[in-house]
Amino acid sequence: MAETFFNLPTNPQDIGVILPDSDLRRIDFSGLDYDTARRAIIEYIQTYYPDEFNDFVANNGVMMIMEILASVTDKLSLRSDVLANESIFASARTEEAVVNHLALINQRIKRQTPAVVDVECSVDFPLTTELRIPAGTSFSLSAGNNTIYYEVFAAPNDYASDIVIPAGKRGVIAWGIEGRFASASEFVSSGDVGQEYTVIDANILEEPILVNVQYGADSEDWRVIYEPIERYGSNDKVVEVYFVDNRMVLKFGDNITGASPKSGSVIRVRYRKGGGKVGRIGAGQISESKAIKPQPPANASVSVNFRNITPSSGGTDKESLKEAKRRAPRDYATQGSIVTASDYAQFAESFSHPSYGSISKAVATVRTSLNANLVEVYALAQGPDDIPVAPNSGLKAGLKTYFEDLNVLTDYVEVLDGHIKPIDIDMSVVVNRNADASIIKERMEALINNYFRISNWDMGQSFYVSNFIETIESLDGVAYVDLFEPAFNILSTNQLKSEDSDGVGINEVIVQGTRKVSYYYERINRQ
Repeated sequence: MAETFFNLPTNPQDIGVILPDSDLRRIDFSGLDYDTARRAIIEYIQTYYPDEFNDFVANNGVMMIMEILASVTDKLSLRSDVLANESIFASARTEEAVVNHLALINQRIKRQTPAVVDVECSVDFPLTTELRIPAGTSFSLSAGNNTIYYEVFAAPNDYASDIVIPAGKRGVIAWGIEGRFASASEFVSSGDVGQEYTVIDANILEEPILVNVQYGADSEDWRVIYEPIERYGSNDKVVEVYFVDNRMVLKFGDNITGASPKSGSVIRVRYRKGGGKVGRIGAGQISESKAIKPQPPANASVSVNFRNITPSSGGTDKESLKEAKRRAPRDYATQGSIVTASDYAQFAESFSHPSYGSISKAVATVRTSLNANLVEVYALAQGPDDIPVAPNSGLKAGLKTYFEDLNVLTDYVEVLDGHIKPIDIDMSVVVNRNADASIIKERMEALINNYFRISNWDMGQSFYVSNFIETIESLDGVAYVDLFEPAFNILSTNQLKSEDSDGVGINEVIVQGTRKVSYYYERINRQ
């Protein structure tokens, strides 16, 4: 009998490839790849039909059929691999699969948010009549290789009212928001139940989304929801919205759960585009004059000066799949109620304010007394360059009000500043002699930056030297690392931050400090 790659059964009907135990976190059918399947087919024939066929040459027609069969096996096993992994939340890799999994627990991936800023609108001399500046007056700014847009409005989330400079006044403060309204999308209702419509565009913001349904002379705004439409009744004029990549899907009801637009109705959808860290600007970056015509009896246009007097706040990138898979189950576990310290921290990290930015990291402590509980929430806000900063007073007040609507009456909440703990890095990296040092350096810098990404750290989390070294030495081309600083683990103290402690306080989060990395080729010992 010919030597085989597998332990084959005695009966031809039982032929098959023996697979190793699968890793439930990542299923892999690599035992059914093209080369393995081709070898298995050849071994099968050599073992059970050695006299009937032994012409294993490339130009034989039977070999062509065997290779086609091996190729089909490879494609089917790969497809099974993908489907099996996408059906499990922990191993899903595509956004569509993660979105579907999160929908089962009424969660979704957080979209990017726009930066906001106060914009001073002023004239050189007071006017005798009021001056109305159209809502949505736009400005374009350069941000590296990108062009970003800001629009100004009278107040947060008021996208219709004009900005008014009263008679006798020189100016007002308006609300500026990064991004702009895109051209409206229109659809004609088919009248079917459960209608769905898709808008494809880059960087669609989650808010605002305005849906208007017009039937004949009747026009009505329908309410946009992000929770399952099955929660609503037959007369509720709502439209469920969810996102997958650059697709925004609008789902209407079936007249049992949510109303359905009548046949022939014109559905008009307005939305904004933009968002992300790229939209953050410093003070004075909006500095432009525009000619605006005042109210009668004045008729000559007036030059209005627009200037942002403070840096912008907010402006966050879209949540990654890894971040969403980590956060969403925690949010679901709270079930919309705040009881424990971990509930307060989880709700705080999910909080964002349209004017004052978003919370990046939070931790809470609860002090219990006979009649009341004192809850102290230590929070950090989204800051520039992915480094968290102390939240401003407006963000603190907004977070405190948010808690008061959800927690029990006996909890008194205070929102306090969290702290960052920079970790300085000093190390030597020894590179394999046959590796390209410039490539290793570039990848090493990216690897360290990713290791210290704020999304990878919780407040009070310890820093272990061995974990850091293991991550660095996992890079292909690195022989070994000499880490000089930090020399020891930086462990959680399980106490509030203390100037006398070298550890990490529960209200501190680790960030990257100064970095010094030297690169050397490994020495070759010559006899």
